[in-house]
Amino acid sequence: TATAGFQIASFLTSSLAVPVSGIPVAILLGAAIRNTVGVNQSLLPGVKYATKTILQGGIIAVAAKLSFVELLSTGSQGLPVVIASVGAGL
Repeated sequence: TATAGFQIASFLTSSLAVPVSGIPVAILLGAAIRNTVGVNQSLLPGVKYATKTILQGGIIAVAAKLSFVELLSTGSQGLPVVIASVGAGL
């Protein structure tokens, strides 16, 4: 669904002349497929792993990157906020 989502977003961007991100399109496409057609039972353990473990890890990585950039721009005054936000994500 990720590839299809990005293809659809690219098509919408070129057709509408408005930038459309592939990430929300892929999420909406995946939700639509899951709620209409469904997912084969044999794929459910992988879906659960991807939506729990991998997604949480990705969110923490993005938060850590953003926090690090903010820390560089604000200096040591922002350190407690960065530690708290990354810690909350863990």
